[in-house]
Amino acid sequence: MNIVPDIEKDESLISFVLRFIYANGYTNIRGFAKDWDASVSDIRNNIFNRKALGVVSAWTGIPVSTLESHSHNKWGKAPKLINRNSVKYCPSCVKERGVYHQSMWNIEPVSICLEHNELLLDYCVRCKEKISMDHFIIDVCPHCEGVFSYAEGPVISDPLSLQAQVWIQSLVRSGIAESDQLPILKGIRVKGYLMLANRLSHLLQGNQSVANNSYVLNAFKNTKSIALTMKARIIFTQMYIICCLISLLTSKIQWDA
Repeated sequence: MNIVPDIEKDESLISFVLRFIYANGYTNIRGFAKDWDASVSDIRNNIFNRKALGVVSAWTGIPVSTLESHSHNKWGKAPKLINRNSVKYCPSCVKERGVYHQSMWNIEPVSICLEHNELLLDYCVRCKEKISMDHFIIDVCPHCEGVFSYAEGPVISDPLSLQAQVWIQSLVRSGIAESDQLPILKGIRVKGYLMLANRLSHLLQGNQSVANNSYVLNAFKNTKSIALTMKARIIFTQMYIICCLISLLTSKIQWDA
């Protein structure tokens, strides 16, 4: 394989590997996954074993450590963290930078591009079908031949949703909550936050969302009436609001004391 594209600093490893094999005339990741003793599902979810990393490193000349930093290996198979078997993306980012997939877009609680304040799209806007990583990199929907990069994502102006995403994306990048934005959660790690979110979702199941009055919280049922990224935005904004209120109440109790 002679053509080695540049790997973008925020690109997921599966995005780079697909661009690499497509540039060299191959059309399917399945055969490679088999040779690497890896499951196709893991590879598409950006999880690469040592053999796969070694082979890709030998082909591209990129160190294994660099390749692995673009994967989700550090998260393992943490439940409710990695967006499984589907793709979400920011159309404006793709228009401006070219077609590749950012690692952050693979994280389930991440629902908004903070550069453009756009809701990430997790479906083809033309036919409403889910998007696979294989076809996203080609930039064409296999169901309707719609072009993903032509789409436009809804602009999010709600300040609480944006604040919640700033906090969540900072947590994902650092692995631990370090800011004073939510004192009650300072020091919490990603997996601990997801566990807390899951338990709060159980407690709030069936209640009206304070983040969106028209939405009843239903974290454990897939519905076709609302995009998964919109659902994630509402659920995690709700949790952010609750944590803000608890932080304020805790501060007030301390002041009163």
